[in-house]
Amino acid sequence: MKNILFIFLLLPLSAIANMKDTVMEYMRNSAEYQVKVTDWYKKNDTWITELTTRRNEKMKVTISGDRVAVHSYFSKPISDMSLSGCASVSKEVIPEASYWDENATANTKAVNQLWSDKGWQEKFQTKTVIIDGWKIIAIKKSLELSCVIEPVSV
Repeated sequence: MKNILFIFLLLPLSAIANMKDTVMEYMRNSAEYQVKVTDWYKKNDTWITELTTRRNEKMKVTISGDRVAVHSYFSKPISDMSLSGCASVSKEVIPEASYWDENATANTKAVNQLWSDKGWQEKFQTKTVIIDGWKIIAIKKSLELSCVIEPVSV
């Protein structure tokens, strides 16, 4: 019984340990990003990459342990929050949040609602939400969008 409980305690830690691999793999395979492994560099305990997407979103992505931060600059005010780097990375990090259509889960719906343009009408706005044990802190300015995605501390 103790062994079973120990395994269940370690499962969330194994998910956290793979944060770097999950984000790097997603950004490598994504048609929008196509970030090569060699495009990442390490500074202390943080992995960093900088890129410009086809939509001219200048992104800086940092991964430090179980925390991912995305900072984006736009040449004109963002017109579709759901296509931002913050939205796409959060859908990949939060379990079962990247489904669509008939496969939509509660996590998918919560992430989609967060990045819905209807919820971001102000030029400067900050939001903090918790979805399935993950906290997303997002800050939107006129030409910038930043977010931090991390597990909620227990």
